[in-house]
Amino acid sequence: MQEIPESLKILSAVDCPKLSTLTTFELGARPKYYAKVSTVEQAVAVAKWTKQHKVPLWIVGGGSNVLCDDQFLDGLVLQIALSNIEWGPKNENGIFTVTLGAGVIWHDFVEESVNRGLVGVECLIGIPGWAGAAPIQNIGAYGQSLSDTCSEVQVYDLEQDQLAWWPASRCDFAYRHSHFKKHLGRYLILALKLKLKHDAPPVIRYPQLEESIKTMGYDLNQLNVAQVSQSVLALRSQKSMFWQADDPNRRSAGSFFMNPIIDAQQAHNLRQCCHDLALATPPIWPNEQPNTFKVPAAWLIEQSGIHKGFRLKNVGISSKHCLALISHDEGRYSEVISLAQLVQQRVWAQFGISLMPEVRILSSSLENSLNQAPIKIALASCQNLPEWEVDDRPLWQALKQLGAQVFTPSWDDPTFDWASCTLVIPRTTWDYQGRWTEFLNWMKHVDQVSQLLNPIELMQWNLDKRYLKDLAIEQPPTHWIEQQTLTEQELNDRVDEVIATCQSKGWLKAFIKPTIAASAVGTLRFDLSQMQAKMQIRSHLQEWLPKRNLILQPYVEEVESMGECSLIYFNGQFSHAVRKVPVDGDYRVQDDYGASDMPWEAPVAWQRNCEQMLNKLKVMPLYARCDFLTNTQGQPWLIELELIEPSLFFRHDPQSATRFAEAIIEHCRQQILAAELNSAD
Repeated sequence: MQEIPESLKILSAVDCPKLSTLTTFELGARPKYYAKVSTVEQAVAVAKWTKQHKVPLWIVGGGSNVLCDDQFLDGLVLQIALSNIEWGPKNENGIFTVTLGAGVIWHDFVEESVNRGLVGVECLIGIPGWAGAAPIQNIGAYGQSLSDTCSEVQVYDLEQDQLAWWPASRCDFAYRHSHFKKHLGRYLILALKLKLKHDAPPVIRYPQLEESIKTMGYDLNQLNVAQVSQSVLALRSQKSMFWQADDPNRRSAGSFFMNPIIDAQQAHNLRQCCHDLALATPPIWPNEQPNTFKVPAAWLIEQSGIHKGFRLKNVGISSKHCLALISHDEGRYSEVISLAQLVQQRVWAQFGISLMPEVRILSSSLENSLNQAPIKIALASCQNLPEWEVDDRPLWQALKQLGAQVFTPSWDDPTFDWASCTLVIPRTTWDYQGRWTEFLNWMKHVDQVSQLLNPIELMQWNLDKRYLKDLAIEQPPTHWIEQQTLTEQELNDRVDEVIATCQSKGWLKAFIKPTIAASAVGTLRFDLSQMQAKMQIRSHLQEWLPKRNLILQPYVEEVESMGECSLIYFNGQFSHAVRKVPVDGDYRVQDDYGASDMPWEAPVAWQRNCEQMLNKLKVMPLYARCDFLTNTQGQPWLIELELIEPSLFFRHDPQSATRFAEAIIEHCRQQILAAELNSAD
């Protein structure tokens, strides 16, 4: 048990309330720690304590959109009960700025807004829970969303230790989505500001709501905000989507799944599927984003054969609405999960569409898989990729077969949305060496908005071959030449230094190459027995030393006959190996120079040396290629550890692309599960 400062008022063990008393599902055990705060300062202090002591942090507001494990919950459950509301000011256009704390009961706030004649949230009446959850989910109903009126959100960033008001543009609001939902566990939502119009005519965007208004006898042409809210409440009550103590469907979190967003091809496939199954034409609505469509999850569930009132052990489907999963007497968390998985499986089997949960899962177990979103993988390339370069295509197919969406944008494409990707992997970004500062800035941007693999710190380290100094593995003897702008005399001195170094080490033949380069660009091979050697060295240093650090190494003539050997690893596991052989009389093993490559059986000792080297890195790379020369004694010398965009030679091992794809998908799965440990509502 961690030491707890008395000022934080954190409860522990048996003093904590059961989560079943804090949530509308009425499920959940006691957490290890619990705190309820009423000020921003208290909330930040508790969050800092959890970070300092590496205690998982779970945020629970009104508990209306969460499903809690009824086993022990490791970590601290925090309720941010900031219940203040500021009505105003009002500008000259009749727009009220309303500021409400995270602990304000959402339904009560909307009800009071309607009483004051404020328009903008009336369709969101009856949504249970506290205001702090609203920006995370970008709550919405009957044609309205929080993002329609939200102007700012007060946020505490645990990673950066920053408290700030974020403009709505920074929150990345979309359908049931926000920046906060994408980075669960990183932010505390403390307050929000809404812009509401006074005495403006309400706008009806939802056909079912329009029908309800007519049924209640209201005139659509003379509609007021109170009539709209009353119609919404009537609809919600009919569906048991408005919490009432005597409702047998009350043990629920409302809509368990989000309405799936599909593209035009999926919409066509759904219509065809329904036609083939003799089902009704599916309701497909245009979505806010171009060329995308929304399908009612409730319709998909019911058409898959799971009907209102369906029961599985002590849990089931609401008798009023297929989208609500409910717990009966003696219901268990594991039973709700099983039911949710059954629903997902049936809908997928019937329609090929994945349902994603809207409800948040609070569990210390990694077994829950409900929150695995569709995976989007960007394999970054370059604009002028040669047409003959097709080696990555087996990887594309392998990823697609595993259910991932695959994109191959150029790394410097300003129009591509990197933030939309689950994962970004540099694959054929082969033009960055001349623009490495720009490339580094791109990697930093991607790392901020998505996830980059290999990790950015590993690739930054790997950009410059000076990383070789950090590796405890046999390498060619190396003399390092630091980048420098040279006077004429200094240039002559450096030339003499290179020659003297080679002579002292017995290197009759040697080569010089930049520490940042690829495909043998900037590489000079020279022979001191040749008259022109000194002039070659001088010319090369004059061109390259002002712009790059350089490496001086002995020339190993065995490369001409034996080539280079590459061992390829995925997530630290050996996959396959290749040998690359230059054309006669050359030493360069790249395709550009006519070299050939072939499968090769790597000695076990070489494999072990590589594994030991990779295990000593700060972070295990998801992919790595270890390049070796064979020295005059027949022993391997490491010349490169490629961690950014190495060719992986899938063509020489039919299963290698699948192994890499499986490693990628598994990494994504683990990331989602790890984020889930910090998820809360």
